[in-house]
Amino acid sequence: MDYSLNTFLQVYDSIKDSIEKEDNKMPGTMNLIEIMNRHHLENAHSDVIAFLINPDENHKHPEYVNSFIKFVNNKLKEKNQNEIQYNLDEIKFVHREEYTYNKRRIDILIKTETAFIIIENKIGASDQPEQMIDYINDISGRNDEGDKEREIFCIYLTRFEKKISDDSLKEDEKKYIKSFLNLTYSDILDWINTLKTRDDETVLKAALIQYKDVLEGLTKQRLTFDRKFNIIKK
Repeated sequence: MDYSLNTFLQVYDSIKDSIEKEDNKMPGTMNLIEIMNRHHLENAHSDVIAFLINPDENHKHPEYVNSFIKFVNNKLKEKNQNEIQYNLDEIKFVHREEYTYNKRRIDILIKTETAFIIIENKIGASDQPEQMIDYINDISGRNDEGDKEREIFCIYLTRFEKKISDDSLKEDEKKYIKSFLNLTYSDILDWINTLKTRDDETVLKAALIQYKDVLEGLTKQRLTFDRKFNIIKK
């Protein structure tokens, strides 16, 4: 019994030393968003995404919204859904927390010359009763108020792929919109990875790197996850 216990403790100490050595080799890191404990908040992510797709923001890259809609259209095409028809100069606005007639707030609303794009962002919160259909009814009402008739597209953004609940939007209610798409945070990461910056845009570049790191953490795609898993497995 003593021999078995001693052998076990020797093996345990050897594994523990190996883990510590591997852990010490891992590079140091610092993510401001995580330090401020904002990485898990839906509003924080909506703020960043809306900032990047708003052509009038200080990033000064109006092509970002173009790349976003192209990215969405590729996903719609994969799902055999109707694509968004638009030109870059047709973007009217990108609004955060757009109020509806019954005081609900659309996380992100994009208005183009020919379309309304509703983005509902869900990380941890559950769907509220009739939430998405209320948004659709509100936007449909704006078309009825004499504004140019625009097609309505809905994007349901979740951390991992998740079906929208019938409480929020029933399957037969999707007939009132042009297309419905479930995007994940992995999809957002893929889109962020396509964004380009100039050499002199060091702050913008650093911000994108930080946000990509947050997305990799949320979707468990960080290099550190793989390395720690291998250490634990060993």
